[in-house]
Parts: sequence; C-alpha cells; structure tokens
Amino acid sequence: ALAGAIWWGQGWAGRSPNYFPAGFVQSQIQAKRMTDFRRICPSMNMQACIDAPRTDRLRVAVMGNSHGGDGLSIIMPALGGEQVIFDSLPGCPPFPATSILANDFQPRCVEFNRRRVSPESLATFDVIVVSVWWGRYTPKHLREFLDAVNAAAPASKVVVFGNYVTLNTMCWEIIERLGTRDCLRPEFEAGRFLYEDELKKTVAEYGYLFVSKRDALCAPDGTGCQSVVGDIPFTWDQHHLSYEFAHMLGEKVKGTIRAYVYGRED
Repeated sequence: ALAGAIWWGQGWAGRSPNYFPAGFVQSQIQAKRMTDFRRICPSMNMQACIDAPRTDRLRVAVMGNSHGGDGLSIIMPALGGEQVIFDSLPGCPPFPATSILANDFQPRCVEFNRRRVSPESLATFDVIVVSVWWGRYTPKHLREFLDAVNAAAPASKVVVFGNYVTLNTMCWEIIERLGTRDCLRPEFEAGRFLYEDELKKTVAEYGYLFVSKRDALCAPDGTGCQSVVGDIPFTWDQHHLSYEFAHMLGEKVKGTIRAYVYGRED
C-alpha cells in the first residue's frame, strides 16, 4: 500500500512523479547500453567473440574503456552489417603494454592490452574504433596506440571519437530534482570537448578519421549542444551516453564513417 510513497517526517506523502522506479536508472546505465553487444555477441562471452573465426565481412574492433559501449552504439548504424567485435574493458583504454601509461593502471588492464594491442591481434582487424573518456588518457597516449596500429596493420582504417560534455551531477538526479530531461545547464557542467583540437590534429597526421561529437551535435561555436533525443537525456550519469542518444549520434555521422571506410556514404 505504501509503494511509491516516501516519508517526509510529517507522515507518508505521494512520491514525486519525477522519481524513477527502483532499478530503472541502473538498467539504463548498464544493461541497456549493452544492447548492441548482446546483438553481436549472443553468448555474452567477449573473449569467445573476439576469437570468432573471420568471415568475408570486414572485421571491426571497438576498443575503449567504459566508453567502448558508446562507441559500439555509435558505430552500429554505419558498420553494423560487418563482423563487429567489442574489445573494450571498463577503466582500461588501449595502449601498448610497454607504454609508461601502464604504470598508472591495474595489472588486469596491462595484461588485457598485452593481448589487445599486440601486433598479432591488431593485424586481424580491418577497422579499429577508439572510444574512450579522454582524461588521464591523452592524445600523447593515443599516438602511442596509433603507432602500434600503423606498424602492425598499416592498411587498417581507424575511427577515433572525441569527448562530449561532462556533468558534475548525475543526470538522473537532476531530472528527479528539477523534472527536466535537459541536464545541459551551466550549473551542472564540469567540462566539454576535452583535447578536441589536439585530437583532431593528431588523428589527421595519421590519415585516420576523427569524429567530433561537438561538430555533430552543437552549433559551429560549440554552444547549443543537443541534450536529449525524444525524452531520453544524453546521459543518465555524468558522461556515458544513453543508448538512444548514442544511436542518434550514429545516424548523424553514419555517412561520414561509411565514406571513410567504404569510399561511399550509401
């Protein structure tokens, strides 16, 4: 009888309609964001799907940390018909195991990269997608990775995604507090488009493709950025894209990615 009610200290009161039911936010942040992974890897055994026999389709690796899921959702509208492999580990961006960056990460991450960034593994992919949260992983570290790709798989295509906007408060908390799905408010912003210009320059030096979320979703001056798709916010937490928003972005940049990979947009 008390479902949907909270104690205010004065007695039981009706719960605000802005509040989400128990488990909803967690399902959006975790389970729903992995929708495409379940599609490309029904067994949910990532290593088995990485080791799957090569087909006559292009072999596409999505490499990243916890933003690897964003990259997978963004890339699917353009390359979903290929043999897409999810090769990402939360908290673990791609870098050579010999990198000085290895000292800053857990042994599990270093060992993961020892396999992921080995010449033997890189050489198996036609397209490599890099989707990370840029922070302590910088363009300098990306350059180390791109050097490894260029040496092991010089004919491979590489697609690198930039950052979007970071919040200082969980978006779902903003929604519950204010009743709005628009979390892009100045008082809640922590940063935006980190390393954007340097990333563009670095990726261009290698002849690879940099996909700017700022260019795709904001006005030319970087303002007026899109924050919702329908009534779904761009993130449920502070920076991981919601599944629907990532797919919407994927549709926007599909032509650019397909033109780079195939030489045509259709």
